Amino acid sequence: MRIVKSRGIGNERGATLVMVLMVFTVLTVLGLGLLGVAVSNTKLSTVDREYQATYYIAEAGMTKRFSEIQEWIQNNKNAGDLTVELLEEKTLPANTFEKHFNDTPTATVKVEKIDDENYKIVSVGQIGKRSRTVEKEFKVNWGSSSGGGGSFPVDMAVYTNEDIIMSGSATITGDAGTNSIKSNSVELNGKPVITGNLYVPHQAVDIALKKPNDVNINVVGRATTMLKLPQFPSFPEFDPLDSKEVVKSDSERYYVIQNHDLRIDSYLTDGYTLELTKNVAFNEIIVQSNYSLNIDTNGQDRSMVVDYLNIKNGHINILGGGSLTLYVKKSIELGSSSSINNGGIVHDLRIYLKGDNEGKELMMSGDQRIFGFVYAESADFQITGSAGLKGYLLTAGDEVKISGGTYSPSFIFAPNAEVDLNGGAQIVGAIISNSFKGTGGTEVTYQKTDLDFLSGDEDENTGGDLIVPAPQKETTN
Repeated sequence: MRIVKSRGIGNERGATLVMVLMVFTVLTVLGLGLLGVAVSNTKLSTVDREYQATYYIAEAGMTKRFSEIQEWIQNNKNAGDLTVELLEEKTLPANTFEKHFNDTPTATVKVEKIDDENYKIVSVGQIGKRSRTVEKEFKVNWGSSSGGGGSFPVDMAVYTNEDIIMSGSATITGDAGTNSIKSNSVELNGKPVITGNLYVPHQAVDIALKKPNDVNINVVGRATTMLKLPQFPSFPEFDPLDSKEVVKSDSERYYVIQNHDLRIDSYLTDGYTLELTKNVAFNEIIVQSNYSLNIDTNGQDRSMVVDYLNIKNGHINILGGGSLTLYVKKSIELGSSSSINNGGIVHDLRIYLKGDNEGKELMMSGDQRIFGFVYAESADFQITGSAGLKGYLLTAGDEVKISGGTYSPSFIFAPNAEVDLNGGAQIVGAIISNSFKGTGGTEVTYQKTDLDFLSGDEDENTGGDLIVPAPQKETTN
């Protein structure tokens, strides 16, 4: 019997070809898949780099702008607000950052005012079409490093919360400004002059000024500035001095200190020198008959608390190279041609007048002189004739009237008061007030004043850190 073999059985050449093709196909698919994953990862890495780089650009813009603001505030602690220029939106120059591939990174930064003390910096970093935004809030304790939180504008001859009214030939030599947003808040009649800019709130630029057609004033918009006095100090308590007798002879004797009063009211006490080896208290200091009292600080910073400072006709001189602070509880009376620290160094004298009914008004007239720093908790001031005030006048009172005379240099800060200049009064320094009125030939000439003197002792500083930043955070666009 013959067996016939089939041709297809045992022939594996076709099966091998099929398997090779299948393996090749699988490898091709896997390769394409891996290539796709690699391309995708590359794209993701590029996107991630751009995403991170955009954040760093925004952060860099934030850091640069905040550094500029910090430096400005440190040099202008009493400004009370940031300038218009600091609040403007700005884009950092194109050459600030290196190109990212073909795109030039940019950082656009703006500063927003939240309230009188709080601000927010917003920085937008951008590369191509991608952007990220970071922001930081910060608080400014205006004046905290310069005396109990006081704040006021700098580089202004006159600045007010409300009206500025000038008539006749009244002149402001320097810049002037107001916080008022009312129409005609600055009214000029006759031929008054403001040699510098007139600063008003942005929304009042077109409505604030009322003037004759032939008077030219440059009106500039700016942010308002809070007017705030430094904190009025608490009065310390000191022990009184024991009685002391001046003896010229057996028949010429007089108690210069008696019953806690310091009495310069006898020829025997004229020119008496009080050696201050410690801080002291008196019920009353009396100086009259054109007599003089010398107070020797012995090179130290000394203080005296007194109920009544009564200088009917006399002079108080400060000697010894130190400074004197007078805390007056009740009232100050100046008569005739009396003076305190006349011709002396302004920074050697501070007078604080407590808000008592008896001290509601402090009057200076004739040839009276005060060279120093005077801060009244609530008193009004009236200065007339040839009386002289050289230094600093601060008050929370309602009225300051100055008629005639020249006061140089003088910094008058009365944020609750109307300051009325008349009779040709001349102020060299600055006036910061609730409102200002200048008539006739009066003039205020701006002169930069050493406002660091307002800082007082470090232990009087209650304002805390000058700048308090919050943590930086990212916001969504």
